[in-house]
Amino acid sequence: MRLPKLLTACGILLSFSASPQAQPIFENTYVWEAGKDHSGWKAVSNYPTGYVIAGTKFFETSSTQLYITGFNDLSQHEWTTTHTTEQHGFTQLDVFWKTFTTVGAPSNPSGFFLAATGQRNGMRHYYTLQTHKTGQLVSERFGQIGGGVTLGGICPATDGGFIAVGGNTVGNIALVRFNAAGELVTTTSLDLDGFGWTVQPASGGGYVVGSTNARATRVDENFNLDWTTTLTLPVSPPPDGSAYNYSEFEEIVPLQNSSPGFIMTGSIFSNSHSGVYSSRLNWDGSVGWAKVNATTSTAETSTPVNWANSPIELFNPSTGVWDVIFTWRAGPVSTGGTLMYDRMNPANGATLQTGSLLNTIPVQEAFTVRQYFLNRIVIGGTRGGYGAVYSYAASSLP
Repeated sequence: MRLPKLLTACGILLSFSASPQAQPIFENTYVWEAGKDHSGWKAVSNYPTGYVIAGTKFFETSSTQLYITGFNDLSQHEWTTTHTTEQHGFTQLDVFWKTFTTVGAPSNPSGFFLAATGQRNGMRHYYTLQTHKTGQLVSERFGQIGGGVTLGGICPATDGGFIAVGGNTVGNIALVRFNAAGELVTTTSLDLDGFGWTVQPASGGGYVVGSTNARATRVDENFNLDWTTTLTLPVSPPPDGSAYNYSEFEEIVPLQNSSPGFIMTGSIFSNSHSGVYSSRLNWDGSVGWAKVNATTSTAETSTPVNWANSPIELFNPSTGVWDVIFTWRAGPVSTGGTLMYDRMNPANGATLQTGSLLNTIPVQEAFTVRQYFLNRIVIGGTRGGYGAVYSYAASSLP
């Protein structure tokens, strides 16, 4: 581990008086390495205060460093650690950085766990890293991984280890088990087309996986298939009216405080439109509801697109119940755009409140998490243009 050079950062505090409920909005960016593309895809709460973003320079050649950055509850940069893998023979890490999770309970982690795949000595290997709460190295492991597996998502396992998902070279969903020390235990491929972007423990045992093509899949503790469900979503708007034929970057959030089951969200694409969807599924695979939250025509290259973030549960003090909040980016792929949200009734998906999160820094990739102690919405990822890590916090929705 080594600490990075002093890098630039900027912060913005916004306040609005459009409604009596409006609260300050905090935004910030932090540069890992000037002039290099950033790939920070996920935020994790760091109870009791603050949150953490991890990532790499995914779109750069010879990307072999892992960055972990901590922000406080006002989105102010607190610390950054850099972990290198070149000394172990890695020449490229090629994972999207959603493979980042807590050690211990998400509501009160003792540290963080990161997993990657990449090239080492001409062969495909895995790399895992465990850190303290402020990013300092605890341990690292690496070794060969078969099947050409690339990782897309990860969660703590019920046995104290970690479960990761992704895909293999033939285009099937892959699952990987690491033990508590970060060593690879087993790799399994399901006979299902797609790439696994997210995995979470299932109620009653096993795990649920969200994968491309708007598919939810449940496996038992040994990765045996229990069921798989592909969502039926509305066709894209006229005049095209074609089906949404592809989806990616699915996220799954088990519901803790409201309706049974879990929420799955993702980005969808048809011949003429891009959109984002949300859904609630029950633990037996049945669909409670599914809807397309927003769509945009992609008839012209410069037309903005919609890109899904993750959903969260957030307590609504005005109603005394827990709602689901789904956020997404509406804006060009290259430069980023505006954060949008839909506050929904988890029982039926009905919209309770929708609009912009009023960010002034354009967002490229983002991940939404609830700051447990403050019941606050927090978003972390990459700013538009991939030039820096981006953070956002708000006490309440605008």
